[in-house]
Formats: sequence, C-alpha cells, structure tokens
Amino acid sequence: MNYLYILYSEKCDRYYIGFSNNVHSRLERHNAGLAIATKNCIPYKVCSSKQFANELEAVREERRIKKQKSRKYTEWLIAGNWLTRPDLYRDDPQRSYPDSYRGTGHLITRAAV
Repeated sequence: MNYLYILYSEKCDRYYIGFSNNVHSRLERHNAGLAIATKNCIPYKVCSSKQFANELEAVREERRIKKQKSRKYTEWLIAGNWLTRPDLYRDDPQRSYPDSYRGTGHLITRAAV
C-alpha cells in the first residue's frame, strides 16, 4: 500500500505533503534531516495520512494538493474532509461514499496538530 501524508513543523509553522509506502520510516528520514525539502524545519509530526492502492494514485493526489498552493485547503483536508471534497465526485454529485474513496477502500487517518 502507498500513502499520501501531511507533516507539520511547529518550528516553522509549515506543512509538508509527500507520499511513501511506509509513513513511519519516511517520517524518521525527514526528522533525521535526510530530506532536503524539510531539513530546516525539523522536527515534523504526521497530521494526516491517506492510503492508496498504488503509487500512481498517491502521486496524483499529492500533485493535486500541492497544485492548490493553499494552506487553508491543506488544513481543511487535515480536518477530515478528504471524502467530502466537492470536486471528488463530479460525475455523480448526489452519491455519497462514506467509507471509501471511489470505492477502493482507502483508509484515512488524522492526528491532532
């Protein structure tokens, strides 16, 4: 399984969005200063993560979120709104998917910031 994750640094008051097949080991690498993009703001903690069936889906979601360039949007997702995104089900806006994302059984977890 692959995961999209959102990290938060209190030191810099900044979020970082990435993907990995093991969020725990990836967080350890970020906090060890081995990732150039997050090196200056360690320590980070995981605010939210979402499970995907394959790497391509995780990468697409990461790019989509980063393309928003919006802290407010990122915080909205962290608050648990991944499943209620208005653009998620454009093809069928009347249908609700309470336990899954497009029926693929994705798991969403949220941690307190």
